[in-house]
Amino acid sequence: VYYFALPGLLFIKVAESQVRELLNSDFILAFYGAGLAVFLTGLILSRTILGKDIGRAGLTGMAAAYPNVGYIGLPLTIFAFGDAATLPAVLILTIDTALWIALGTLCLEAGKDGGHYAEIVKNISKGLALNPLLIAIALGAVVSAMELTLAKPVSVFCNLIGNAAPPCALFALGATIATRPVSMEHASPIALMTTLKLFVHPALVFISLNLVGGISEMWMTVALIDAALPIASNVFVLGQRYNTYVSEISSAVLISTLISVFTLSVLLVYLI
Repeated sequence: VYYFALPGLLFIKVAESQVRELLNSDFILAFYGAGLAVFLTGLILSRTILGKDIGRAGLTGMAAAYPNVGYIGLPLTIFAFGDAATLPAVLILTIDTALWIALGTLCLEAGKDGGHYAEIVKNISKGLALNPLLIAIALGAVVSAMELTLAKPVSVFCNLIGNAAPPCALFALGATIATRPVSMEHASPIALMTTLKLFVHPALVFISLNLVGGISEMWMTVALIDAALPIASNVFVLGQRYNTYVSEISSAVLISTLISVFTLSVLLVYLI
């Protein structure tokens, strides 16, 4: 899913679109203004109320703002709204991957003694440059910008593996969650992350989108659904890499995903 199906889907959808549609500054301002607000809220509440260090507080903020677009948002919005939902979902996936991983890593490194920020930047840049989803989006954007016509075998192949991405992504998500440990020993941070992600984040995005205005209905719909998604698996991966907040993040990912079955269903009924 991660190395073949999702990259194939992203490449073909971006390549066959108008790349200038991705450069939607009003949408980026509204969505990520709300995202940064909820990130800072999570970080500050974790520091002041729960008394966590900057690394754990940064992971809390990251969990509050980083939705699971790759494995849930992308397949869900395409199934629900068709190809028109692809571009806003791709834009969110692209910026999310770069922004939240960078901020989360910086907070974790800041919590360590003797962190070398030149090395941090190098590692983040390398990780993003080798990300197969970002590579696929970049290649698709080049094809679209140059108005190239894909050879039919390439188009057929990318559509073939791309069509497998949504159902396989959901299956992979279930298999991944099934192996995650769950512990309610630390109920307060779990409740904080889950509440911010599932309720505060979409509420702030809704307010922000309406304040900015001039954003198409489809882009607003995708933004609301993506903001209401559960915590991204990458937050757990980052916490595991630093051996920080592993149990809390793992439990929050699972619990937020289970609750989102109901909250997303209600939101989809309202939007459709």
